[in-house]
Amino acid sequence: MTDTRSIELWLDVLNSVFAFEYGRGQVVRTPNCVSKNEFPEALSLADGPVALSWPLTVKATYGAASSSIPTVLIWSGETELHLTPDIKKTNLSFILPFFGRILAAAKANLTLGGLVQHFLLDEENAMSLDILQYGNEAPHHGIVIHWEVKQNLSGQI
Repeated sequence: MTDTRSIELWLDVLNSVFAFEYGRGQVVRTPNCVSKNEFPEALSLADGPVALSWPLTVKATYGAASSSIPTVLIWSGETELHLTPDIKKTNLSFILPFFGRILAAAKANLTLGGLVQHFLLDEENAMSLDILQYGNEAPHHGIVIHWEVKQNLSGQI
């Protein structure tokens, strides 16, 4: 039987990359969206930061079933790291260390535990400080992380 799963094999793992400690033993919340439907309709940032990841585009290369051309998917996506409950400038001292934490977490997970060929931050636009709004919440500070995943599905699909 052919296994036609692709992104559902690794998206929750990618999101969990950002479940790092950010102070006093507290960890960024990273709800699953594949293994369990934990994506919230609303965020409670009073409980601390939360990271949400999803794909934006996918490029596919493949040949016929009997071809030697590998089946490869290149996924582009983003993770919204929602950090503060508002947009006060005084939040910057809390926010700025997250850029280094994000980079360290990504560098430590280049293959998402062997599930993909590579997981990389986008070279041109890896991270940006933004004003985010999710659901009906007030606008708040966050960092948008742009990433790429290369997945070789040869022999699976």
